[in-house]
Amino acid sequence: KNRVVYETPTVALWGAVFELVKDLTAYSVVIPSAASKYLCRGADLLRPGILQVPSSAIGVSETAAVQLKSAKSKKQQSTTSSMVAISVRGNPQPFAVGLCKLNAKPGEEPQQLFGPGTKGVGVEIYNCYGDDLWRTSVTKEQLTENSHDDGKYGNAGFIDGKYVLPLVAEEEDDEDYDGEKSVTGDEASGTAVSNDSKDNNVGEVVDNPSPSISEENQQQPLSNTGDSALQPEQQLSGTGDDGDDASTGSPDEVLHNAFCQALVNLKNKDLPISTGTFYAQHVLPNRQEGTNINLKATTWKKFSNYLKEQVTNGLIQVGPDTTNKANTDPMAFLNSYNKKHEDLKSFAKTSAGDGDNGNNKNKKLVLVSLYIIPNHWSQLLRLDQDDVKATNATSEERKGTGMLTAKEVRVILDKYIEREELGKNAPPGSIDLDGALTDVLYGKKKQTDTIPDRISLKDLAPLYTSKHLPAYGLVEMPGSKIVQLSKGNPPKVEIEVSRRQSNKFVTRVRGLEHYSIDPSYFCKDVTKRLAVSGTVDNDPASSGRAALRKGHVELVFGANIVDELEALLTGDESLSSHGGVKNSDYSIPIKVIDVSLKKGVPARKRAGGAGKKKK
Repeated sequence: KNRVVYETPTVALWGAVFELVKDLTAYSVVIPSAASKYLCRGADLLRPGILQVPSSAIGVSETAAVQLKSAKSKKQQSTTSSMVAISVRGNPQPFAVGLCKLNAKPGEEPQQLFGPGTKGVGVEIYNCYGDDLWRTSVTKEQLTENSHDDGKYGNAGFIDGKYVLPLVAEEEDDEDYDGEKSVTGDEASGTAVSNDSKDNNVGEVVDNPSPSISEENQQQPLSNTGDSALQPEQQLSGTGDDGDDASTGSPDEVLHNAFCQALVNLKNKDLPISTGTFYAQHVLPNRQEGTNINLKATTWKKFSNYLKEQVTNGLIQVGPDTTNKANTDPMAFLNSYNKKHEDLKSFAKTSAGDGDNGNNKNKKLVLVSLYIIPNHWSQLLRLDQDDVKATNATSEERKGTGMLTAKEVRVILDKYIEREELGKNAPPGSIDLDGALTDVLYGKKKQTDTIPDRISLKDLAPLYTSKHLPAYGLVEMPGSKIVQLSKGNPPKVEIEVSRRQSNKFVTRVRGLEHYSIDPSYFCKDVTKRLAVSGTVDNDPASSGRAALRKGHVELVFGANIVDELEALLTGDESLSSHGGVKNSDYSIPIKVIDVSLKKGVPARKRAGGAGKKKK
């Protein structure tokens, strides 16, 4: 340690040099601000988190022939390495010092050594703002007002030894800062941040850095830009002087915050819990208002990858499903979590976790039919593209998706009728059909088929709507919060009742996974509520039944409980007189439930039952 302290240029030394030179581009590796917190915790800098590297810092690997002659072992590799400083984009003062591990092989471009898609350690950190050396040196006796500013080395972007914020405001970089993502993967040796933004400096190797910043690209410190600029503390909190909310964070932060809040809201009786159930019924409802969790936009891409990292960090403990030997997933169940973990200290229990299974019993899912205009209609009917793509939709989630409500479809049709004056010579309540609208409504019919020249508005609206491509949305009520938007018809939850020998019945359920209901949990819940036997069938095809989708199961109950299941799944107690259906934790739309009664099963007594008799 002493050798590192006395022989390695420290952050304090680089800070003193920076005060004199003001430009250390020739010696600095540039990273996103979001990556600084990991380096301050003691991690090395991984290659995906590097945005810019000076060309002088990149070493050259010897060829294989030279290695075999000079190295004692084939595994040895002779390389040249350089000491580099590390700074945050937008804050040029170095906050870390380390040994650059970027070594180019013969014929390999320097830009291929770092950035998104690369792996491995890019810089081995020797000294960093916030590490043990900094903590032991930051005392009132050792600090001077001019050079350190209470341990910040004279830089307002150095925050409490935990992270470093940018001190310059660039409009073109605003999107980049919001889009930064943590990249940790399965490597426990370090953490880095990748950036998929359109910044021209990402992946850049600086060959001949200018000794000064040009007037055209000069950046002004935030502290000198007036009241409209955000101070570093305000950047972190996401609010400005006017109190308006700023960015809600990167996809990684949105997921992690929702995950931590869901853990805090868990009750002891909820554990252990299926990780699928925990994500669908706890993590998603606990996300920050106005945000959406998009796993594909995060660093981890999959929830299982995120769980692996949290296990490594000591936040949670997971295990296999002990009740299902066929499930070999080692992370099938969340068994416990560390209540004293540092990541949970800023979270408090909220009402989002109240109620069994993490559901709000006052909320229900409503299925809304949506419609998509076929591509060839736009040119055929000369439609406005903003109308076709739902650019002016009432909800932010639908804007630009092309998914229209029935009302919006009718407005588009009315505009076309008015523009083409189709009702000018027709009687009131009807229109004359032109060629384009006729093709849309009737397509290519046989010559023997009669195609009308005139149609009533009453018949036109449903016929025109039926020709659209189907889509649907799941809306949480009250609040009109869109939970899901998808093309095609909504998937069905299938309930089938068949008769066995001795006048006994079996009820089978499949498709619960489509609506984020964990089948294992639902099976246990039904057996407790209705006092019936229930099992989980992972392979019904082996007994001659229809095969399931990958990852789906079929539930088998030893009684005819179709009415009770409908009441439980929809949360509507009026559908069954059984007392066990009260206080249901589920709320899927009744339209997605498909009931099938096999031969020998009595018809349903309830008026308007959804069941259909099969022979």
